[in-house]
Amino acid sequence: MKYSEISHFSHPQHKLRFEYSEIPFKCDGCKEAGIGSRYKCSRCDFDLHMQCGMVTSPTLFHPFYGKCTFHFMSSPPGDTPRYCNACEKDVTGFVYHCKACGFDLHPCCAKLPALLQDGEMVVENWHEVFVKGVPVLAYSGGHTSSRSKGKKKVKNCCEIAALALQFVISALLGDPTALIAGIVASFVSRA
Repeated sequence: MKYSEISHFSHPQHKLRFEYSEIPFKCDGCKEAGIGSRYKCSRCDFDLHMQCGMVTSPTLFHPFYGKCTFHFMSSPPGDTPRYCNACEKDVTGFVYHCKACGFDLHPCCAKLPALLQDGEMVVENWHEVFVKGVPVLAYSGGHTSSRSKGKKKVKNCCEIAALALQFVISALLGDPTALIAGIVASFVSRA
C-alpha cells in the first residue's frame, strides 16, 4: 500500500511525496542505496525507500525466520556494528531487530516478497539450501560415481538458486553490487 503523501517521524518538518525515479538515491532512513519508488521531500532533499516510509507496525514476523519477532528501531541497538542477516550489509539506520536471537533486517530486506512473480516459492527451499548464507549441501568432489554426480547437480542447483536470489534482492533494492559479487564468485568457484 502506498500513499501519495505521508508525514514521517524521521522528517517532521515537511510532508513526503511518493515518486518513482530511475535516479539512484540514498535512503535517509536505513542509509542504503535505492532506486525507483520512494518518498521524497523536495525542499530538504530527504528520501526514504517506500518500505522505510511505510512502517505500518512496530513488530514484524518474517517467514524466513519463523522463530523471530522483529521490532522496528530507528537506529541499530547497542554499540557493536550490526549487519543485515538477509543481505549481509552493515546496518546503520532503520532496522528490524529480534531481541531474542540478535538478528537484524533492513526494512527493504524484511519486506521482500516470499512469492516470486511466476509463482515459484522461495520460502520453502530457503532453509534447505542455505544456513547463514552458506550452502548446506556441499560437493566434496573427486569421484565420478553416480552419487557424486548427484551431489554435483545439487551443488549446481544451489549455486543457480543463490545467484537467482542475489539477482532478486539486487533488483528490489536497486543495488547491483550483490549481483556483481555473486557472478564473480560463481566464475571464481568454477575455475
